[in-house]
Amino acid sequence: MNKIILPAILIILGLGIFFTYTNKQYAKVKELRAVNAVYEKAIADSVELIKKRDQVVNAYNSISEEDRQRLERILPDHVDNIRLINDIKTLLSRRGITLKDVKTGNPNAIIGKASTEKANPSADIVSDIPTGEDQGDTVKSETISITFSTTYDTFLEILNDLSSSLRIIEISNIKFAPKETPTYEFQVEIKTFWLRTK
Repeated sequence: MNKIILPAILIILGLGIFFTYTNKQYAKVKELRAVNAVYEKAIADSVELIKKRDQVVNAYNSISEEDRQRLERILPDHVDNIRLINDIKTLLSRRGITLKDVKTGNPNAIIGKASTEKANPSADIVSDIPTGEDQGDTVKSETISITFSTTYDTFLEILNDLSSSLRIIEISNIKFAPKETPTYEFQVEIKTFWLRTK
């Protein structure tokens, strides 16, 4: 009789321990395994991301300093109107033309003599970041209007020079009026682009 009672008691005791303690602990272990799998996937993804980042950094480091400066000039990471206006002034002065007026689409920009009060007295235009633009766009644009007088043939040469400029620009509007024969007063609206990095 004892041979049957003792094993029955042990079986009942084992089933009781399983349903009251072991089964709950096993469910927790299954949950922890699922969480662990998520963490392992995150670690694997982060390792892959670090590899990709290292590839990008190595590719960037392989670019020469001269090419980096050219890329920065093509699509700067800030509103770089000062450099653009100075480039246009240089381009015009090579043909003996004086830049008469500069306007930007940014109401916070300071143009002309007032800009000499800023830190850079040699700048003809000081422009802050344009306000009210969509923060989601990566590539931003700003419009600059320049006014100068020249002949029509020289104006065509200037347009050709602007089209071969290293910086990405778009001429969006041209107005002209006769001044003194054979010169015209031209007002050219230029759209310039910059890359928002932050």
